[in-house]
Amino acid sequence: MNKYKETALVYFNAGLNIVPFAFFEKDGVWEKKPIIKWQRLQTEKLTAEEFENLPWDKAQGFGVVLGKIQSGLYFCAIELDVKKLDEKVVQLGRRVFESLPPAYCEETINKGLRRFYLAKEEPKTDESFHDTCGVSVLGMNKLCILWPSFGYQT
Repeated sequence: MNKYKETALVYFNAGLNIVPFAFFEKDGVWEKKPIIKWQRLQTEKLTAEEFENLPWDKAQGFGVVLGKIQSGLYFCAIELDVKKLDEKVVQLGRRVFESLPPAYCEETINKGLRRFYLAKEEPKTDESFHDTCGVSVLGMNKLCILWPSFGYQT
């Protein structure tokens, strides 16, 4: 079993849908592309057979469709995006990010940060502060790439 599939299986067994990804560099920024059509996974669950048959041989990583897990809680993230933002915006975002409650954190391929949380209520995606401080809430049905995907660090 490859490392992406092995780690993705943990999230799949928790009740999250999995989407394999490929990565490519464009204009000095790493871009990500799902290698399956994933929109239906916002409303339908992958079966174990579908998980096994995902194109793991082409995957350079994976993401999850954020949402409700088997415990009844919601898996969500708060992200500090740094790509293509002014340095003052990024510095403000870092201060905001550092003030958040502690949580498991990963560095993204473009050197952004994500903290992952379990919420009791359904979180909504909110990107309204992205342009002012680079911080966004990633909530229900948002696709979110995770370590050990290519370029991601814990």
